[in-house]
This record gives sequence, structure tokens and C-alpha cells, in this order.
Amino acid sequence: MTAERVKAVLREVSLSDESMAEVVKRLRNKAVDLVFDDWKQEPMVSVGIVSGDEICFQLNGTYTIGNKEVTGKHIVKFKDGQILWDSVLYQELLLYATR
Repeated sequence: MTAERVKAVLREVSLSDESMAEVVKRLRNKAVDLVFDDWKQEPMVSVGIVSGDEICFQLNGTYTIGNKEVTGKHIVKFKDGQILWDSVLYQELLLYATR
């Protein structure tokens, strides 16, 4: 068997880098879902700023965003098409309940 034939066989039975990346992504997502299955029980709240420039809200528990824990009263503002919260601009806020 020549080197060219080996390459041809490998190309035929292998995934492209893009396809392999998608498989890995799906496997990781499935693994995360299995480990954190109870997150599916948490309510999903979606809020859009329809009018006005800010929203005041209160978190009645401890939540995390990134590595930061937050609770209590907060104000978010609409700025340049993004959400300004705690001096940081976000495209979206994803807060997770802390257990």
C-alpha cells in the first residue's frame, strides 16, 4: 500500500476538522446537560427593554454570572444596543441560580 493510498483511505473514513469540532461540541453539551440536569428545572425569564432606558430588578437569591455571585437590587441600562450592568456592557445577561 502506498502513502497516497493510505491518505485516500484515511480521508474516506475520517471526519474533517470542522465535523470533528461539531461532534466534540455536541458531546460536551450532552455531558454538561447530564451533569447539570437540574438546570432544566429553573425558570427561564426573558426581558426586553421595550421603552425607557433602564430596568430595575431584585434577585431574591444568590445567582452567578461568570465567576461573580450577585444578589439584591440591580439596575441595567440600555446603551449602544447593549446592556450596561455594573459598569460592563453585555449582549445578554445569563444569571444562574446558586445552589
